[in-house]
Amino acid sequence: KNLSKAMGILRVSGPVRWGLRTALLGVALAAAGFGHANAITLDDAVRTAVLTNPDVGVVSNDRRAIDQELRQARALYLPSIDLRYAAGREIVRSRAGGLPGLNHARLFRTEASATLTQLLFAGFSAASEVQRQKARSKSAARRVAETSEFTGLDAVQAFLDVLRQQQLVSIAKNNVGIHESTLSDMKQRLAVGTGS
Repeated sequence: KNLSKAMGILRVSGPVRWGLRTALLGVALAAAGFGHANAITLDDAVRTAVLTNPDVGVVSNDRRAIDQELRQARALYLPSIDLRYAAGREIVRSRAGGLPGLNHARLFRTEASATLTQLLFAGFSAASEVQRQKARSKSAARRVAETSEFTGLDAVQAFLDVLRQQQLVSIAKNNVGIHESTLSDMKQRLAVGTGS
């Protein structure tokens, strides 16, 4: 299975890539310095890289937003209801020749309405919009997978670089030990007078 499905997330590029490699190198070297009980595993390194990488977060959030737009497109098939309510004071003035003193009235007026609308046919615009949003959602999912895989691969490369550097340090320590042993032997021979 691909890494993105196993890890559930996303890619590193430019300065972020080097920052990630440096961080993983530091973590692995620190873990190696404290013994094998605290050493980071490849699984942990990849999981941490994918879960904490900002590029993965950005692409994941983009996908969530596109999925919401797909839900909005599907809502075009659903009926919509519009509710309206209004209330307020109203003064009615009349110049008609009615009774004296009754040529105006103060009223409190209210009105309400509800409108139910259902799309019957709009030239396939709703179906086209749903298909467009489905394609965008699928594309966003693949971008998430791609970014996750690249991030995981970068983490694996950094992890392997750490292991290689640890082996080089071990070889260098062994080399120093051999040189110190040779120096000690030479000092003993010089002290006895047999070495040149």
